[in-house]
Amino acid sequence: MNPLRRSAGARFAPDVEADYQAQLGPEKLRVARLAAWVAVLLFSGFATMDFWAIPSAMYQVWVVRAAADLLALAMIAATLWRPRFLLAHYTPLVSSYYGLLAAAVGAMIALASPDELAWSSYHGGLLLVSMAIYSFTYLSPRAAGLTGAFVLALYVAVGLGIQGMASTGHLPDLVANCFFLVGTNIIGLVAVNIRERFSRQAYLLKNALQRDVELKDEERRRSLHLAEHDPLTGLPNRVRFMRRLDETIESAAASRHSVAVLFIDLDGFKQVNDTCGHRGGDVLLQVLARRIRACLRPSDLVARLGGDEFVVALQLPDEPAEAIQRLGQKIVDAVCAPVKVEERMLAVTASVGAAFFPMHGRDAVSLLAAADAQMYDVKRAGKGAVGMAREAAAQAV
Repeated sequence: MNPLRRSAGARFAPDVEADYQAQLGPEKLRVARLAAWVAVLLFSGFATMDFWAIPSAMYQVWVVRAAADLLALAMIAATLWRPRFLLAHYTPLVSSYYGLLAAAVGAMIALASPDELAWSSYHGGLLLVSMAIYSFTYLSPRAAGLTGAFVLALYVAVGLGIQGMASTGHLPDLVANCFFLVGTNIIGLVAVNIRERFSRQAYLLKNALQRDVELKDEERRRSLHLAEHDPLTGLPNRVRFMRRLDETIESAAASRHSVAVLFIDLDGFKQVNDTCGHRGGDVLLQVLARRIRACLRPSDLVARLGGDEFVVALQLPDEPAEAIQRLGQKIVDAVCAPVKVEERMLAVTASVGAAFFPMHGRDAVSLLAAADAQMYDVKRAGKGAVGMAREAAAQAV
């Protein structure tokens, strides 16, 4: 069964229900505030009817109306200044609020004389309160139904106990009015159940769409990462490194700084693959990548170009060949330390060639080529060392 259809009309698991209610919180406050303003408008506006409908107790009724207005204003204040408290106790507070509004209407009916219009017509105010319970609240169907039942019971109590409608021949009026109140509650219950189902379904759909968007964003970020990073070591690949190196060169040119590029090739890595298989070689590459990264500053660039080749780039205030020589030797020493892979100790060395901007090249391609050429000179000279590109190499670039 579709989980949306299964869950849309029922309460969720506790953690999901809590999140649903939290997301619904701002709307609950907005609707409660709107309903309270409507209550103020209606209770105040209908006061003009009291001149004709209940002249015998007009001032007492106005006191009741003022109390209802103050109650509505208190609800508005709660939505603005005590929203957390209101939401934490939403069902009892909102149910009590509408119960008190209904009691205010009941008090006005009770104050009327049998020969006054209010005696038989002000029950319409209870219809309005019942309608508001179902349309202006986010009470659960059960809580809304119980509150609506209270309004009905209140009217019956006023009609039978205070107005004495059974003994004065007005019982048909009482029954007719109760019929309208019951009908209002039935229609309201149907409507609130429909709204509850659609509200929960909208919540599920919203979260499903949000998860889809997050998954797509994550997939896009992963795709972008894989497009510019080596999947084995997590280091940037050639594409990202070359772009970042060109940006570094532009920055260095603007600030009159130098850029050093170190081309690193592992010596003896093929024998590791031949004797331990690609699994052993992959583990070794991952360890050495971390070691090379640990030799550098956070701002320095490092990448795996492919196979057993790595490259480093860093910006310098000038061209301190000694500092780069020391850094290159630090990398060589880090690479040469044995690595334990599946109970075997594996060891390789590294040949490092270094080149400088602007001495040996003015863009990423030429600098990398100069460092690569110097790395091969180191290999031919015996491997496991650091070599600096010669001035002559710059002339050929």
